[in-house]
Amino acid sequence: MLDRAKVVLFDWLGSRLAQPGYLPPIAVLDLFAGAGTLGIECLSRGAAYACFIEKGASAVHALQENIAALDARGECTVLRRDALSVDLPAPPEGRYSLIFFDPPYRMTQGLSPGDPVVQRIVELGGHPAVAPDAWLVVRQDYRAEPLPPLFHWRYVERRIVGKMALTFLARSPSDPQDTTDY
Repeated sequence: MLDRAKVVLFDWLGSRLAQPGYLPPIAVLDLFAGAGTLGIECLSRGAAYACFIEKGASAVHALQENIAALDARGECTVLRRDALSVDLPAPPEGRYSLIFFDPPYRMTQGLSPGDPVVQRIVELGGHPAVAPDAWLVVRQDYRAEPLPPLFHWRYVERRIVGKMALTFLARSPSDPQDTTDY
């Protein structure tokens, strides 16, 4: 993720959770983590714990090296699993208050309610390891259609930064008849 996008992302999150650029001591879930830049950035900005889910061997290796270089092993869990099907582990304390959902762009093109990506996001909203007031950030190509309505999640904002779109969603007690939930 570009530095400019990180500034936008963490200023936005910080203004809602703590202060711009910072995070409270929360648990973070980084799905499709890659080398872990988002979750690691959260730790550096005040998060207490990060769980990284990534299935690519080389990405997991890079992620583990990044965590070791920062001496953050005690604050992290790394699982080499498929982010769409992994059984989420509960964080050591509390629940996940912030979730990053950053799949390869091709997976977020033309999403419909039955799509595995959409189904996973809906599952996250009802998962017991996810805090009732959790935030979800979905990254897509800026040309991708906005996400369809999602049970358990309320649309807050979509920002275009460079060639990416960041969609911010808040967990909500959704009513399937309520079309304001995204």
